[in-house]
Amino acid sequence: MAPIKSMSVNADESLIDSFDALCKKVGLNRTSAINVFMTQAVREQRIPFEITAAESASVRSYEQYALSDIEEGIAHLKAGRTLGRTEALAMLKKMRAGRNA
Repeated sequence: MAPIKSMSVNADESLIDSFDALCKKVGLNRTSAINVFMTQAVREQRIPFEITAAESASVRSYEQYALSDIEEGIAHLKAGRTLGRTEALAMLKKMRAGRNA
């Protein structure tokens, strides 16, 4: 057996407590779970799960805002309401001013 080398990890107390509870639930202790993770990472030569950035609130907000505008436009078209060039440009100016406020 290879020599054992110790390591120390700093983490939020509640995260450690939650991790310990999860480990207990699956029949492992903290050390065994971390060893499983490290073994899998070395074997696969990658982190053994996907790491992604959470979508920012501003991106979600913009997407929802844009979708709302599109749905409103479709409703206007279906109702036969259309705007002339001047009215459309005035509406766009008003919308831009509201978003930059």
